[in-house]
Amino acid sequence: MNQSGTVLDTSGIAISTAAYSQYYPSVAFDGTNYLVVWGDSRSGSSWDIYGARVNQSGTVLDTSGIAISLAADYQWSPSVAFDGTNYLVVWGDSRSGTSYDIYGARVNQSGAVIDSFAVSLQSGNQISPALAPGLAGQMLITYSGWTDSINGKPANTMRIWGKLYPFTGVEETSVHSSKFVVHSKLYQNAPNPFSSQTAIRYSLSAMSHTTLKIYNVAGQLVKTLVNEPQEPGYYAVRWDGKNQSGVSVASGVYFYRLRAGDFTAIKKMILLR
Repeated sequence: MNQSGTVLDTSGIAISTAAYSQYYPSVAFDGTNYLVVWGDSRSGSSWDIYGARVNQSGTVLDTSGIAISLAADYQWSPSVAFDGTNYLVVWGDSRSGTSYDIYGARVNQSGAVIDSFAVSLQSGNQISPALAPGLAGQMLITYSGWTDSINGKPANTMRIWGKLYPFTGVEETSVHSSKFVVHSKLYQNAPNPFSSQTAIRYSLSAMSHTTLKIYNVAGQLVKTLVNEPQEPGYYAVRWDGKNQSGVSVASGVYFYRLRAGDFTAIKKMILLR
């Protein structure tokens, strides 16, 4: 849109038409071009971080996309900002296989990935990073992260954390304790609708035997994702749209049910092939 509010591209700009789904875009401007970044499931087996430069005329300069992170497992919800020299991209990353961390990468104005690095590996899950540029190329990175205690007092919940880049000082870490509890809650899956895979998040208030199951609209069990005792805390589980036998299920409405002790919750999701 121009500064008068007129839509210049009434049919939209096709920034990525890769296979499967692309979600959670973020954009920054370097004075010449834009860099758009997003979560991308084109591999069909995991989510990665891709980007593309778009010039001021609306032409996509990187039609196949820039592979910013192809790490194992799940990368999503990126954020991007320009520091005056390079772009900084940050995202939630589950390459550890046990929790979500925050990772980042620098991309130069030519669209080349300069490096990739861990932003935060503190205990528990860290998700939903955001960026804001400051003076002299400094960036403030914020994210939602789990903590058991703050200043020696029990918390056991998600808090907002911040970190300056380039990194200085010592990262504050959370202290683990299972003595105190959080509220049990089942969150809406994301992305939703989805085509290849989605993440289901939940929190537990106490140690309990936990089950997380997927059902179709007829009430038939499709897939058991979790069936084990779990500590209180915050969890994220991925469903790849396959049943218990590993066969991809059809498009449609599905329900996921969490049971943990006396707590039960059900939510709806939509699969679109």
